[in-house]
Amino acid sequence: MALNFVITNVGKAAIAQAGTLGPVVLSTIQIGNAGYTPSPTQTALQAPIKSITPSGFSNPAPDTIHFTVSDQTTDTYTCQEIGIITSTGILFAVYSQTSPIVVKVSTTAAFFAIDLVITGIPPGSYTLGGTGFSYPPATQTVKGVAFLATQAIVDAGTDATQIVTPATLRGTKFVTSQLPNAGVEYANLSDNSDYTKNVKKRINSASINFDPAFLEAGTLVCTAGTIVASGTILAATGSTLAVTALSDLGTWTMTNTTTFEGDRFVGMIFKIPSIGGVAGATLGGVNVSTLGIQITKTLSATQLEFKMLSGAAITTQTGVNTFNISSDGVRSIYGCSLTRLGLGDYRLTFATPFTDTSYSWTGSAGTNGTGALWVGSALLPYNQWKSPSSLRFRVYSATAVGATNIMNDVSVVVTATR
Repeated sequence: MALNFVITNVGKAAIAQAGTLGPVVLSTIQIGNAGYTPSPTQTALQAPIKSITPSGFSNPAPDTIHFTVSDQTTDTYTCQEIGIITSTGILFAVYSQTSPIVVKVSTTAAFFAIDLVITGIPPGSYTLGGTGFSYPPATQTVKGVAFLATQAIVDAGTDATQIVTPATLRGTKFVTSQLPNAGVEYANLSDNSDYTKNVKKRINSASINFDPAFLEAGTLVCTAGTIVASGTILAATGSTLAVTALSDLGTWTMTNTTTFEGDRFVGMIFKIPSIGGVAGATLGGVNVSTLGIQITKTLSATQLEFKMLSGAAITTQTGVNTFNISSDGVRSIYGCSLTRLGLGDYRLTFATPFTDTSYSWTGSAGTNGTGALWVGSALLPYNQWKSPSSLRFRVYSATAVGATNIMNDVSVVVTATR
């Protein structure tokens, strides 16, 4: 505790005689229960209670003495005055206040950490009694003891005495108004947002990989094992679904020579509006018309594994070969949503809009880049194609015809330019 001690006249007199009698030894802390304004003319506490030998001394600064005192007895008292006593019994310095400094009951221990600032006293004129040692409070120049800051203290950013740990630094929440050039560079950050996660979103704001052929085809119909689809999206005889009770994984199998074209469907979500002509029918006892199934991996050229997004199957069901399926063809998407505007005409809408159109985009269409992506046309102003909140683009084949089936692999990545 930092208390404003008054050095008494008798204490100063003892210092004056230090050259003849030797250094003054500060050895004892005395406490009392009188509250008043201390005076340099005092020679004793007004209402002394007891004397305690400090457990440690240190010099955190040339003009500061740090005392550590503990009282672990069963005594009961209220401390309102403190005196620093020399080895010869002189009241060297005194402090008092009208409110309690420490209140001790029989079941508790009292601890004091006292700093005495001494100015204008010749070096070597006093010494510290006892053999104990205590670490001083830590500062930027003095090694010592300090508290570990809580997350709330780190977030507040006003305490200069407590230490930040790696965990509290990582969890720090920022206020956007306190960030440099906050209105532009960090416009997508909100107060108390996680800085590192949002910066990642700012750098890689949106990305998508999808198969336009599914958007163009709409609902695909599988009747008696044959899937009728637009062009060559998927045409097969003997395509069946199978699930096992208590598992959320199933298989989609081609039983003829038609293949699933490698990993083309991995990541896609297929909804199954009807099975056997019954709308909302279940697969393995689970409704798959709303959330559907998601292709998780290619087991072979003619078999895919899928995950039931509504949960594990209740019963085992195999040989399902009459069903309707629909998909938007999206394999992966981050930070945006996709809307079909027309044949080969799409719009990405960003989850977090940019502050302006000074962002860049890149992409590819078709296997080995055999197609093309265009942004803009002579029919519409450019700002209707590229805006802070969305990017409109068109997919073309090598012959500049609105793409359907051959453009089965389209990727678009939008990034900030600063």
